[in-house]
Amino acid sequence: MKKSKLIIILLSLALLLVGCSNTKTYKSKEDVQAAVEEFFDGFLNEEVIKMESYYSDTLQSVFMKDNDKYYVNYPEAYDYYCFMLDGLKYTIADDRSVFQEDTTYDMTAETLNNFLLMNVTWYFEIDDETISYSATSKGSEINYNIQGNSDGSDYSVNVTAKKENNKILEVTSEIKYDDQVNVSKFLFTYGETIELPEYKMPKTYNNLPHVDSPYKTFGDAIYGHSEDDYFYYMFYDQELLLIVSKDNHFYQLSSVVDPEIINAYEELDFMEDDIEQKIYALIENIEVEDCVDFTNEILNEEQLNAYKGKKIIDLIHEGFEVSGHSFFDDTSVIYLNKDYMEYVFDVEVSEGFDPDSDFDYDAFNDFVVLSGRFDYVGTQALPMR
Repeated sequence: MKKSKLIIILLSLALLLVGCSNTKTYKSKEDVQAAVEEFFDGFLNEEVIKMESYYSDTLQSVFMKDNDKYYVNYPEAYDYYCFMLDGLKYTIADDRSVFQEDTTYDMTAETLNNFLLMNVTWYFEIDDETISYSATSKGSEINYNIQGNSDGSDYSVNVTAKKENNKILEVTSEIKYDDQVNVSKFLFTYGETIELPEYKMPKTYNNLPHVDSPYKTFGDAIYGHSEDDYFYYMFYDQELLLIVSKDNHFYQLSSVVDPEIINAYEELDFMEDDIEQKIYALIENIEVEDCVDFTNEILNEEQLNAYKGKKIIDLIHEGFEVSGHSFFDDTSVIYLNKDYMEYVFDVEVSEGFDPDSDFDYDAFNDFVVLSGRFDYVGTQALPMR
């Protein structure tokens, strides 16, 4: 054998041995879990990251994080943005309207954590000694497999993750259950920033006049308002809110209540016939602590009368949004909201419109307004301060 050929063979064997020495295998659940957690260490600390989720090679969703901004896109459904401003959390919806609330933002902020839990680490939470675990890792790639049996059916989960420069690039999860095979793939890129679309900040009700309450207790308001007065109550965190009208003024009455009252309220059976009386008995003796007069935040009679003769599309161009409809033999009504306040408009429907057909809200565009009136305060406006 020529010396040069022998050197080539020896070098190849040496490289093979080096490659084998970099491959580690794990057989116990604890060792597999530790290896996987080490591989994904730092992943949740990424500040600028994009995740594309695929199922059977079809793009299902796109998630982007840019520090405290987020973007989520479901290609076949909708997309939205989340951002923070002055310590408050906002969402820009699919129609590019903006609303301030914590739930959507907080849920979106948990996306990467939920991805890791549902597709990578959840399997380690299973308390079943019959499940077998194994894994192999080789620097920039790790593969782990679990096998078990559920209700007489064998299943296996095979997860492969790849990274480069200590950043996760790809995760593939293959789940086999009997003859079914489901494959999910997640691709990650870094450094792509989020540009928020143009938006208009929503109306806020945080600087309204505080006045003396027309009622001393909530019971006074409950039993003292007339049938023609506006009346609505709700619990908001630790507060009891009651919206009521009196003498052409609209008020928000509020008080911080004891947790025992809130617990008692939540334990009520709301299907009982006398539920309203039980709620009133629970809150009637609570004294009103604060009263906000929000009368000037509602379109008054003169302003509403100015819409007579206009079309629904004209109101939409002025910032209204259609929220519902009611069609009867003798009257037709369209519900619209503006700045979280809900209004009712009696309308003359377009010629040829069939209320029994399938239609979208834009079918109302040419309806002519006959009259309008205030209906109620949207919960997004509450509590007013």
